[in-house]
Amino acid sequence: MQKLRLVLLAALIGAMVACGGSGTPASTTVNTVVAAQPLGPEAVLTKLLQELMAGDYSATSDLVDEAQLALLAAIEEPDATALLSYEDRGLSVQARDNFWSAFAASFPGLVEAEPDSITATIDRQFATDGVRFAIGTIRFGVQEISGAFVLRLVEDRWVLDPIATFGGPFVAPIRNWLRTIPPEQVAPVSDLLRRDAPSWRLLGDLQTDEIEAGIAIKDEVDDLLIEIGAGVPEGGS
Repeated sequence: MQKLRLVLLAALIGAMVACGGSGTPASTTVNTVVAAQPLGPEAVLTKLLQELMAGDYSATSDLVDEAQLALLAAIEEPDATALLSYEDRGLSVQARDNFWSAFAASFPGLVEAEPDSITATIDRQFATDGVRFAIGTIRFGVQEISGAFVLRLVEDRWVLDPIATFGGPFVAPIRNWLRTIPPEQVAPVSDLLRRDAPSWRLLGDLQTDEIEAGIAIKDEVDDLLIEIGAGVPEGGS
């Protein structure tokens, strides 16, 4: 999963796109179905991979926390204007498609695989910081996609949590970004980061032994949480 995270980081930063302007409206039909009969976490993971196999990245919007993707895409920008206007403008199609095309490219044969070859397994569900999470694994055919895929329950709807799943290589760049964006934007961006504090904390817990640039990801996450005023992480002193 560490290699995959690096691929996604390179893809997002290489795209040099902001999270705004050309967001794709969510499908009313899909939203209606989800509202009437919410998908469980296993079904969400399965459907997400099936849509990626079909190359239909627009269909991923209802299965993923795109506000988190907007953050991961925004750190290449010199300011946080696009991120702060995400609620009104949405995630750019280019940023979304670039992220998922990089994901698909990381697994040769994924696009050609049969939809019924996808097997998603939820290994555990739990609540922490008042948030319900599920952690699962995915296989397509005989190949397993390494690493934990994390989902979060948001308003009775399960969605993939990009921070807890892919966030390792993004922690240090986000900390640096907070030091370079205009000072007046630091507080509102920190507010957005604090909103996802449970996801960051879970990322640190899951990546205790992972190292980026010689620094443990958990240590980077702990420092980020303190810098944004999210308090001392669980287990800290």
